[in-house]
Amino acid sequence: MTTTPPSLQLPEELLDHISSLLPRPSLCALASTNRTLNRIATPHLYTHIVLTGSDFSYIREISLLLWRSAKHRALVQSFTVRRAYGGDLRPWGEDEGVVEGLVRGLVREYVKVGEREKWVERIGEGDAHCVASLLLRALPGVGRMLFPGFELVDPGFGGEGGRGGREMG
Repeated sequence: MTTTPPSLQLPEELLDHISSLLPRPSLCALASTNRTLNRIATPHLYTHIVLTGSDFSYIREISLLLWRSAKHRALVQSFTVRRAYGGDLRPWGEDEGVVEGLVRGLVREYVKVGEREKWVERIGEGDAHCVASLLLRALPGVGRMLFPGFELVDPGFGGEGGRGGREMG
């Protein structure tokens, strides 16, 4: 006979509220507990993404996840980078051909026609500004990314391809 864990006997609304109060490490642990708690905790993990300091080295990995998953992209409402640096980016973690194909598709959708090859090349080389800029374009619920200390370039702003420009700080 299987028994339901006591935490899952609580109403989902209460579990959701508890999740909203948890610090990020606890929220990650909760999301990895079981499918029900993962479903409840995941929106809280992706709604407001904050990269601080060396966390920025993961920009490729988080971009890849968000570019691939419409479900996760739709959850993101804000994206902030604080006291970060663009060096020492972690590798894509995927076959380069697969990544290039994905990047080419995104660049085709969001970047002006005459600049597409340059963007694919720069992203392939790990240009953090281009990766973050293309990520912004792919996040439908984010109108502004806060990256104090450097300006993001909107690859579709005023161009032939892509959707209309967005404010960036």
